[in-house]
Amino acid sequence: MGAGRQPVGKRTLAFALLAALLIGDADALAGPRKEHGALGPAHTLQSLEQRVYTYRDHLERTSRRVSLQEALALGLAQNPSLAKAYALIEATAWDGVAIRREWFPSLTAGNNDPGLVGVQQQQANILSISSPELTLEWTFFDPSRHPRAQANAASLAADRFLFDVQARSLVLTIQQQYIDLQTLLELEGEYRKLSSLVEEWRTLAKAQGRRGSSTPDVDQLTGQALALLILRIDTHEQVIAAASNLARTLSLPPGDLVMPRDPLQLGGPWVLSRRDTIAQALQFREEVQQSLANARALSWSALATRAGYRPTLSLEGSGSTEGNSDNTDLQSQGTVGVNVAWTLFDGGLLAAKARSQRNQQEQALQQAALDRLTVTAEVETSHAAYLNSQIVVDASLAQVQSARASVAAATRGFAVGTSDATTLLQVLGNLRGAVEAYCRALQKHNKSVAALYRFSARWPEAAPPLVQERLSNLQMSGPPQSPPGR
Repeated sequence: MGAGRQPVGKRTLAFALLAALLIGDADALAGPRKEHGALGPAHTLQSLEQRVYTYRDHLERTSRRVSLQEALALGLAQNPSLAKAYALIEATAWDGVAIRREWFPSLTAGNNDPGLVGVQQQQANILSISSPELTLEWTFFDPSRHPRAQANAASLAADRFLFDVQARSLVLTIQQQYIDLQTLLELEGEYRKLSSLVEEWRTLAKAQGRRGSSTPDVDQLTGQALALLILRIDTHEQVIAAASNLARTLSLPPGDLVMPRDPLQLGGPWVLSRRDTIAQALQFREEVQQSLANARALSWSALATRAGYRPTLSLEGSGSTEGNSDNTDLQSQGTVGVNVAWTLFDGGLLAAKARSQRNQQEQALQQAALDRLTVTAEVETSHAAYLNSQIVVDASLAQVQSARASVAAATRGFAVGTSDATTLLQVLGNLRGAVEAYCRALQKHNKSVAALYRFSARWPEAAPPLVQERLSNLQMSGPPQSPPGR
């Protein structure tokens, strides 16, 4: 990809940044303009080079350097998406506690006239005193209770699968953002090397010039140096945006940026075949398991709804005491009995609700089938990208080596006068394209391996203890009597 084939929007932004740099340094440039007139491209290039280095050095000093494993540890320990998913687990678990506590009897206090505890004046100035009416109720037979508890257990399992989905997705996001940032930094470094190479050519062209430092070769090379500077400014902006995105995923404090400690290099291989990867994904992917758990929950919910047509039995007892002020008429009364509640006819309301839940169960089962198709497609795509990236890595590396040899030959020819700046710029474009292809190939290879871990439901080696540690911390930070979350 040559220097003249950038997208229009990026070129416009890059030129705007370049103009901003010039405007921002207006006071520094005003003196030379007054004394020597307008600055030439060479002087402008030197000034802008220094400013770019200053900005980059500031980023280097203020950013936090982390390895990929450290980034995973930060993200899994701090990202609120896992706390959000665990809060859903806790809420569903407490719903289950509420269902189980329906087995316990309930005790309520009521009152008759004149109040909960009160007095009332009667004839002959006698005061009537009343006590609370206590009612004990115990529903010892409720046919809907067991299926509701089973539905809650299935929902709890679905929420736990959702937590794992969130954790796996977070791991993949961190890996991808880390690799993207590595790639941008590698490209930024390569563009600096290309700029240094062009500067060496400019020095050589100046030494060969017969009319001072301004020759067609020098002018061409200066223009190329400015184009590379604009490219570096654009890349530097992308680095800052990528570092900010990674810092956000790691939940770092506002204003903090994070940079990779490790350079971009070829990652480890994927050891499973395509068929084995698909088989493992279909067996263990949490998205499929979550849909199946939702289907079980809806099945039990339908049974609980249908159980509403069966009677419930409860034991009820109540008692109260009433007397007068001279203690001549103290009365206590109480009742106890077994009550039955039975919906004999409701117009088919519960039956219709149960039918709706059955249809939702079928929807969840079909969603599981769709999830299996999606899982298969994700593995197929990632595995193909992995295989192709291996070939592209080797091909682009050979391309880089060939391009570097051409640059060396062209440089020697330029030194002895057998080639000109046009030849140098041509081989420079080839080298730039080869370097970009190699960096993108490494990026694609590493991201495809990370995606295969995610899509096959396998954890990277460093992830399981980090996920378990976050889960333990979330459990410890919950209510003192919280039910088991996992």
